[in-house]
Amino acid sequence: MKEINPFFSVVIPTYNRSAKIKKTIDSLIKQSFKEFEVIVVDNGSDDDTREVIESYHDMRLKYIYQEGSGSPANPRNTGIKNAKSDWICFLDSDDWWYEEKLEVFHDYIVKNKNVDVLYHGMDLVNLSSGENVGVCSMKEIAKPIYTTFLEKACFGGVIANSSVAVRKEHLFEIGLIEESKLVMTFEDFSTWVSISKLTDEFVFIPKVMGALGVGGDNLTSYNLLWAKNFEDWFSREIESSFSFSPSQRQVMYSNIHFKYARSYHMGGQFREARKSYLEIAKAPISIVSRVKSLCACVLCLFKVKL
Repeated sequence: MKEINPFFSVVIPTYNRSAKIKKTIDSLIKQSFKEFEVIVVDNGSDDDTREVIESYHDMRLKYIYQEGSGSPANPRNTGIKNAKSDWICFLDSDDWWYEEKLEVFHDYIVKNKNVDVLYHGMDLVNLSSGENVGVCSMKEIAKPIYTTFLEKACFGGVIANSSVAVRKEHLFEIGLIEESKLVMTFEDFSTWVSISKLTDEFVFIPKVMGALGVGGDNLTSYNLLWAKNFEDWFSREIESSFSFSPSQRQVMYSNIHFKYARSYHMGGQFREARKSYLEIAKAPISIVSRVKSLCACVLCLFKVKL
């Protein structure tokens, strides 16, 4: 196959996933739109990942090995720096796309020159059983995007990383993806928040065009360290912004504290969770949020896990 001038650069960070990444690469080879490159950044694997990638003999696939950085953001940044295209797509090495994904994105971008970020729906598939266990809930984000991101932060990441295409210039404008331990496991959300300070041109394509692998060794496990880091990052973000009134800040803090309380609850630390839920219930939040907090508090009283 002759060398192509790629419209998209697909960045895949990986570590010891040779058994899973083949499905990911196969989904790219099957894309109906062919003008793309794939940059696989191996973050220190000691399995046969290199052999798996090189077995394809496809000029669009580029393999980069680097010593393990301990951060998924670092290999993504390596991929971005080596990308030839103006559009970056992210794909984790245990996720995959359906064959029309890049064609749909390409056609939309050609017709809508102002778009800066696109994303779409994703199926959730259990990596062990192969069973489809649901759909990653995403939708159009209300503008201003930045405000909505922070208001909805407690309800999840809003955008699935493996569904995104973003202009490369914006990634460089924000200094690439943050690599600090503070944002590890939600560095993708932190990235979209930073880009939303530059542009409101985020577009949701209401189609399921890929699958997220859940379970196994992926890094999306819920834990207290994640929740504490997220709370610290969130506080930093709010305090550095002049966009929010005192009442907005109070509601945002209450929302994120609810997420933190749930992490205690899910971890079986009922006393800490109950204390947090009660503090949230005293804050000037909506009736619905107050009822949720009090109901969760009762569950903790009887040591019922979520």
